[in-house]
Amino acid sequence: MIINSLEDLKQWLKKNLIAQLTPKTLVLLEGEMGVGKTQMVKLFCEQFGCYNEVSSPTFAIIQEYPSALGVIHHADLYRIESNDELENTGFWEIFNKSPDVSKGGVIFIEWSQKMDISRIPKGWKIIRIKYEFADASSGSRKIELSLL
Repeated sequence: MIINSLEDLKQWLKKNLIAQLTPKTLVLLEGEMGVGKTQMVKLFCEQFGCYNEVSSPTFAIIQEYPSALGVIHHADLYRIESNDELENTGFWEIFNKSPDVSKGGVIFIEWSQKMDISRIPKGWKIIRIKYEFADASSGSRKIELSLL
């Protein structure tokens, strides 16, 4: 699908991603720098009453946003160079540290291609979203959702 505006993205989130949510949902976000992965997380959070400042957690690795859905976790693995480095961040603990996650919270991971998805604990619904520039001159994006 082609996204031409933030309103298009908001509607796409409602019809496609939010409709897929179950307890223990992991959303893997793939796309190049500047395509709008963090903006997508921000719009998602707003749908659940979270208007805190949503920003790319590139340096913090993981941010948490309280919402009506539960705690929304947002990770950015851009700076991660290896599985060992990821292990040392405490990243894997987000899958069991928060009771909100098991009750309906969501985890978003930007640059998810840098992690070994075979390490994701059993019982998680995994959604991959590929988000890319469709036309650089118009600013439109192409978005594709798949269940893993």
